[in-house]
Amino acid sequence: MELQSGNPPEEAVCPEGVPEIDARRELDRLLSDQQFHCTERNRKFLRFVAEEYFRGREHQVKAYTIAVDVFGRPATFDASADPIVRIEATRLRAALASYYEMHGADRSVHIELPKGRYVPVFCRRAVLAVAPAEPAPEPAVHREWQQRTVARLFPSVASRWASVGLGLAGGILIGFLIFAQSWSPVFSEKPRLTIDLRLSDSPADRDAVAVRDVFMVALSGFQTVRANAPDAFTASTGSVDRPQAQAALQSKYRLLLRYDAGSAGSKLWWQIVDEATGEALRSGTERADSWRGEQPRQQLAFQLAVRLASNRGIINTIESAREFENPTLGNGCVLRAVSAVDANDKDALVGARACLEETLRRHEGDADAHALLAAVLLKIDSVDAPTAMTGEAAIHAQRAVALAPDSDRSQYAVMTTQFRVGNVDAAIAAGRRALYLNPNNPMTMGKLAHILFVTGQWDEGAELARTARRQVVDSRDAEATLAFDAYRRGRFEETLLVLNQINRPDCYCLQVLKVATLARLGRFDEANAAIAELRLSRPRFESSVRADLERRKFAPDLVGLLEAGLAKAGLKVV
Repeated sequence: MELQSGNPPEEAVCPEGVPEIDARRELDRLLSDQQFHCTERNRKFLRFVAEEYFRGREHQVKAYTIAVDVFGRPATFDASADPIVRIEATRLRAALASYYEMHGADRSVHIELPKGRYVPVFCRRAVLAVAPAEPAPEPAVHREWQQRTVARLFPSVASRWASVGLGLAGGILIGFLIFAQSWSPVFSEKPRLTIDLRLSDSPADRDAVAVRDVFMVALSGFQTVRANAPDAFTASTGSVDRPQAQAALQSKYRLLLRYDAGSAGSKLWWQIVDEATGEALRSGTERADSWRGEQPRQQLAFQLAVRLASNRGIINTIESAREFENPTLGNGCVLRAVSAVDANDKDALVGARACLEETLRRHEGDADAHALLAAVLLKIDSVDAPTAMTGEAAIHAQRAVALAPDSDRSQYAVMTTQFRVGNVDAAIAAGRRALYLNPNNPMTMGKLAHILFVTGQWDEGAELARTARRQVVDSRDAEATLAFDAYRRGRFEETLLVLNQINRPDCYCLQVLKVATLARLGRFDEANAAIAELRLSRPRFESSVRADLERRKFAPDLVGLLEAGLAKAGLKVV
């Protein structure tokens, strides 16, 4: 599809059509650039009118549709009485012009918003023949690495410029950067872990080995670390063969284990040690709870696997901290993507996307990179105004499953992407497969619980959320599900307690739930404060809340309960 230039203003130069892929790339790049000084509502404005243009509906883009679909104005909107669209279009037009004047010299495609129109124009800008061709931009991770390397090797270059002359110092620095440019970025792999079970020549040793073996099975389900497997009944510090000794030398971490079963119950002491330095990084003790239905040895093994190898587990937390100090491609990108998605940090998400795409450009068969890229794209894209990114995320999720069908991370990616595009049954099926592959992953439990609950499968969703919450202290999807469950049951004090514990001001659905809950409790001053906070991002949210929740696949009964709470707060839901 070629995007023709249409009738641009006189000052625009659009000598040729722009392919849609180039236009979309420029739009995504512009909207993710922090140097594009534009309000969030006008970013949404630009995204909306551009998507309408891409879909061939530019003739339907009027002030009315923009006011209702972008700015949340009611269906009774009158453009002659409310100039919001004209005002915001003027601001967006000025922001575009200012941005390309300051930062657009190296961009081959510019975006214009002609006066008197609300449809953008994508202009191909000619490049001067005398201008040297620019190399493709490096991934951010490579640039960071180069900058840090220069700083380490030449810490006082800048301070010496005055004495050795700008030309010589600049030449040295440029020469070094050219040399550094030829080096490939570092790829990191999943860390290797050696399991070291300390035996005591007692009758409990056989149970200790059984606990270790169950633990290794549970650990393998997460597929975030590589475990060195010891012999069936010996400790890794005992007599081992040469391949085991070599594998131990390659390990990044060593896990020391000691099992104890007495009259007071079973417990498993553990310690993570850095193999390179011998430093003890973390220690703890897992205890079996008699009230749970699992066998003590299974319970201990499962608890420790979650604590060490889940997304927020100890090993991944340590690896992530090191990764932010010295960024890499490969598993390093995956770790940073997990953190970016978890924090919902826009800048971090953009950086993670670039890193994962560069990883896949070099190693297309990395299933984890495909799965995390799907998660990042879903987080960047808007639920309310989805773009081609959502479809791209679904493709990456399917690719992850094709490459690693036994990975719960791949199945999780399919679950989330299928739910976003509206295939609820397919999403639930993928979630169940993920839990079959790794029944101990609280992240999968929490997300599947949310999908089941909001789509009307109340009891199963709430029970799965309770199980996830028992696995980890902070399971956000599980906690959110339990907050909605408490509201549905009329336990409003409990709902508010859970909401305050979650503290997710960035989550639209939870903000709506908070307003409805405070109103149900008769705490109208607090409800009005929550409404004012919600209006900062959605000025007339009550006019679209039903459509917003339905778009998020909320069951009609749950939507009705929330609308009743909003009505009690004095909001007129339409």
